[in-house]
Amino acid sequence: MQTLTIKEDAFLKEEHLFRFTIPYFSAKREELFHDIFYNGPSVMTLTSPSLLESAHLSSRTRALLLDRLDSPQERPCHLSLDSFSLLERICDDILPQHLLLPDGVNVPLAFLLDQALDGLRDGWRYADLPADKEAWEKGLHSIEAHAHARHHRSYHTLSSAQRGELLDHALEGTLPEAVPTSLTPHQMSLWSCDLRADIIGTFFAHPVVQEALDISALLTGGDDHLQGFQEIGLNQRDLFEGL
Repeated sequence: MQTLTIKEDAFLKEEHLFRFTIPYFSAKREELFHDIFYNGPSVMTLTSPSLLESAHLSSRTRALLLDRLDSPQERPCHLSLDSFSLLERICDDILPQHLLLPDGVNVPLAFLLDQALDGLRDGWRYADLPADKEAWEKGLHSIEAHAHARHHRSYHTLSSAQRGELLDHALEGTLPEAVPTSLTPHQMSLWSCDLRADIIGTFFAHPVVQEALDISALLTGGDDHLQGFQEIGLNQRDLFEGL
């Protein structure tokens, strides 16, 4: 099976410093159409994504988006606490959300990824990897082991350049064989592809992100019929897509 390899990662630059993830707590389900609350050093309120109120969004799709907003957990369901903490840092390294979203807004990617480990997911996995829960726990453990072997320090305390270099080696399958880890360098390459794809996919599937980046791809129709898009040319927009 061929593996998609990303040769360059524009996000992993030295100037991108650590950014602490703001724990995310959604409002009650019945209040989701009004406000989403982010609890951090100071509490901020973000208006609920207007796309959730669009008549061009089916009730089934709206329910799925609401589920992504409603993330009440405070602890991981499947990953160990150490692995979950490491995943939070890696999510920030691979996709620094402050470059794309308004100040203070942070999608809880690690929580959503942890939740997804107990779902249907995409229905397949690499034959050379164990089941998803085991693969993610072992992959994160292996990242930490390679950080200690290479730098004699935890991944959390490495510089941005060191973290980026380690993640790139993991993706390219060039981590040293001699380091005793849960996954081999070949397995780490496969798992790293899943890691990056799931981080990016989870991010863009979130309604807050779709609202912030003006993504209207889900507005294909309501419950009665599939309305679709009429204006499909470059820089053309249907009236229901807004400005």
